[in-house]
Amino acid sequence: MNRYQFEKIFTRMESEFGGIRKGMEEEHEFVLLTLETNAMFIHNKYPKCNSQRMLEACALTLFDIREYFTGELADLSNFRNEDNARLEHALLYAFDPFTNPEIVSAMEEFDTPITLEDLKGNRDICKNYYREFILCICRIKRSADMWIKELGSDGYFTFLNQFIGPNLKMDKLNFTVPAGILNWDGD
Repeated sequence: MNRYQFEKIFTRMESEFGGIRKGMEEEHEFVLLTLETNAMFIHNKYPKCNSQRMLEACALTLFDIREYFTGELADLSNFRNEDNARLEHALLYAFDPFTNPEIVSAMEEFDTPITLEDLKGNRDICKNYYREFILCICRIKRSADMWIKELGSDGYFTFLNQFIGPNLKMDKLNFTVPAGILNWDGD
């Protein structure tokens, strides 16, 4: 896989799942905040996990998700490194039951409980579960691109630090499984 193919994951996922328009982030703020605080936590702990690595981590995370519902394993070894892998793990930890076992317990509490086997075996359930997270990761990527252009190579975390940094009092990564994330009727 080359750099172009690696970065193409964003447009592929947005064409399949849609995107969050600028100004509409409030509808997704709970998931966005969880993803961003996890990323900020890692950035503060490991400063080499900068905004550029965050862009790569977003792409790696989308490839991870895509593998769940397509079964296609992409060779990402040329792109993954210690720093973007830390951020990738922080993003996945926020929502992915294959990364964070605590989420499995939360999923059992859904009105219509789902299991890891459901996610592995049913493409529609899998896509439905991950849709919100895909939208948010693609939005974070667009935001990171903008803040890197505006504020330099670590612009995204410079921007986040203004809002999240002073209030970030975490000693471990967080996760979320918002109520209603599974929308069985397509509404």
